[in-house]
Amino acid sequence: MNDLGRNTPATPTSAATPDRLQETREHWDARYRESESMWSGKVNHALEQAFTRVGMNPAPRPNLRALDLGCGEGGDALWLASQGYAVTGVDIAPTAIERAQSHALRQGVTATFAASDAESWLAHQHATGSSFDLITVSFLHTNVVEEREELLRAARTLLHPGGVFLTVSHAHMPPWARKNFTDEQWEARTRALPTLESEPALLSGEVLLAEVWDRTVEDPSGQPAVLEDLVVAVRRLREGSTRVAGEQLLPARNRHHKGQTGVTRRNSLRLQYEENEPTQSVPGRSHRYCTGSCRLRWWR
Repeated sequence: MNDLGRNTPATPTSAATPDRLQETREHWDARYRESESMWSGKVNHALEQAFTRVGMNPAPRPNLRALDLGCGEGGDALWLASQGYAVTGVDIAPTAIERAQSHALRQGVTATFAASDAESWLAHQHATGSSFDLITVSFLHTNVVEEREELLRAARTLLHPGGVFLTVSHAHMPPWARKNFTDEQWEARTRALPTLESEPALLSGEVLLAEVWDRTVEDPSGQPAVLEDLVVAVRRLREGSTRVAGEQLLPARNRHHKGQTGVTRRNSLRLQYEENEPTQSVPGRSHRYCTGSCRLRWWR
């Protein structure tokens, strides 16, 4: 789900009360009921391209279990199913899940969908010993860093060793949304966004992909605007695996590279992420990079 440009309730976390969960559920369900469809129904281009980049499109072997957390109307989940994954999609909005189920029937694609808040659903799966080979989270944002981090940590406990966690997020707030927030709110939302340094560290494992990609969209007035997406894929290390600090393949030579979808890539790396690396800010940039052996460089 993605409501970053609106001043809306935060995604619920372990501290959420039943009233707050209900408020969030009602908010999102009302958003979906504003129109017959909120999204295009197609897979996110960044997600599709990321799967190709890490060699997981189509599914590398049969019966791999995939979880799409915050699946919305099912565009990504149904695409994953079409690529050979056994997919479960979860979203807090009942209307979104009804549409996802309807799309699956219409397309003749097999997928499982659940209308639930993420926290309760993840806790139940953990209690029953469920696990997944792949977890995807696309544009799931909260008002503060801790809330999103709790959700992703909880999801990671369901990832089978050797499995891949792939996230697509906004790297910056949409420029047209500035008018919707006070200065304090805008700063808080900006601080809550994941970065090239924080997201791989949070997902913890072998970093297969960590880049910021530009894409051109139309703003609400119909004018072209550029958004920056953070795309991260991390493989959970198997028990007994040793992290090798600084094991890194060379990034792409150029800062910008146009893929088939027109997405622009930046700041590519593959490495084994060593936790608790010292960090420092990049002058003129909102991102940070590691000053230890897993340095992230800005390529121009």
